[in-house]
Amino acid sequence: MDSDTKGARCRALTEVCVPLLERSSPEGAGGYGGRFQLVLGNLEVDHLGGAELVSAALVAAARVLGWQERGYCEEVPEAGEVLLGVEDVREVPAPFDVVVEQARARELHAAVHLVPGPSAGGHRPTLTGTPRAQTSEFRAAVDRFRAGG
Repeated sequence: MDSDTKGARCRALTEVCVPLLERSSPEGAGGYGGRFQLVLGNLEVDHLGGAELVSAALVAAARVLGWQERGYCEEVPEAGEVLLGVEDVREVPAPFDVVVEQARARELHAAVHLVPGPSAGGHRPTLTGTPRAQTSEFRAAVDRFRAGG
């Protein structure tokens, strides 16, 4: 893929990601504390232009929102997946710090309870804000973008 095509794809994915990242900030946190994580299959990542391009689009979207971002991209060969994400690491101002901390505590609690226990029967519910839910939102947004809507 030539650099013009990669640049256009990155800009398009950035456009798709901005509202998703914006909604990832906890309600009432003034836009602070956002975190967006994707779990995509290798073929899906390749179809989007590669892990580097998707990661660059996430970081670019975070910058549009004024985040001080920390992005990551990790391949999980044994699962055939790529983990991609970005989080806002700005210092949270006092009026919003309690809201952000409570949201992070809820995320941690949800993550711990997503691990199936002996009585859970392996069931993993989808919770708002989880990487699984955010990946679904991302896929739907990409599909809408491709469809022109």
